[in-house]
Amino acid sequence: MVEAIIHSLQSYYGLDWFAFVMGFTGAWLISYKRSYGFVIASIGCICGLIIAFMSGQYGFVVSNLSFILINVSGYIRWQREALIVSNDYEDYTRLQAEAAE
Repeated sequence: MVEAIIHSLQSYYGLDWFAFVMGFTGAWLISYKRSYGFVIASIGCICGLIIAFMSGQYGFVVSNLSFILINVSGYIRWQREALIVSNDYEDYTRLQAEAAE
C-alpha cells in the first residue's frame, strides 16, 4: 500500500494528489458559500488537465477543460451577484435614510 502511494507520487510528480486536495478543498469551500472555492477547484482541474495530457487520457482533458469553464463561470456569476446584492443594500439603506428625514 505504501509502495503504491510512493509510486503514484513519482508517476505524476504528485500532481494527482495535489489535484485531489485542491478539488476537494474547492468543493468544500463552495459548499460553505465561499466564492474563492471556484478558484481553488480550478487549480485542481488545471493539475488534472496536465495529468490527463501526460497520461494520454484525452477524455479527461475534455472533462477538466469543461470543469475549468464551469468554475470560471461560477466565480464570475457569484461576484456579479455579490455586487448586485451590495448595490441593492446600499440603495435600500439610502432610501431608508431619506424616508427617515
